[in-house]
Amino acid sequence: ELIDILHFLINLFIFTGMNEKEVFSIFKIKNKINKERQKNGY
Repeated sequence: ELIDILHFLINLFIFTGMNEKEVFSIFKIKNKINKERQKNGY
């Protein structure tokens, strides 16, 4: 099941024209936001 989700996400990124650098950049930004939220008890 998890591999199906991963496959779906990869296809979604390809469909939207995103490359691995863009995906990783967005992930890092969102990860930073999530860490700040956890730190502040969000």
